[in-house]
Amino acid sequence: WARLSTFRKHFSGLVGGRDVQSLDMLPFSTTAFDLKSMRSDILSEGPLELVCFASGAFPPLFPPVHIGSSLYTDVAFFTDASGCRGLQTSPESRVLQVCHA
Repeated sequence: WARLSTFRKHFSGLVGGRDVQSLDMLPFSTTAFDLKSMRSDILSEGPLELVCFASGAFPPLFPPVHIGSSLYTDVAFFTDASGCRGLQTSPESRVLQVCHA
């Protein structure tokens, strides 16, 4: 996990402790799978660093992430592989990127 902690330190410096809600110029939401409730959730509030790491948690490389009482991992293992549930639904919404591996 040493490399992860270095990456997380750099990412944390990049996002500057922001919350998802502070991204007013670019609304953001994503999906992650809660291992405790066994369902995918839309993450659209909370610390940006945690939300991003929860959405991309890949257990062999990146450990699941605790947010509140939930334990999140990458949703692609279970449902909604594209993360499209997290897309904004208003007519003015734009998608920056949806990628498939």
